[in-house]
Amino acid sequence: MTKVELYDMIAEIASKSLDVKVSRKAAREIYEGLVTSVAKVTKKEGECKLPDFGTVKMVKTKARMGRNPATGEPIQIKAKTQVKIRVAKALKDSILGTK
Repeated sequence: MTKVELYDMIAEIASKSLDVKVSRKAAREIYEGLVTSVAKVTKKEGECKLPDFGTVKMVKTKARMGRNPATGEPIQIKAKTQVKIRVAKALKDSILGTK
């Protein structure tokens, strides 16, 4: 799905639920606002929960020893902060179906 297709889908859904024509530009602003808000909350609080979608979380990894795959030489991998997204059960079930 491209960004334009996503904006069109958001505009269509919003237009149906609000009974008002929502433009692609307005849909883009809604989406960009959501992404910006999630980034701000995650950076400030360490995680952002989106009901029925999932959780965006910052995870700190420790420094560790690894191997250079080309030479097999041991190397030191630095500690770092990563961003991970865990999918909510409701979304997973709607995609995969319940067992």
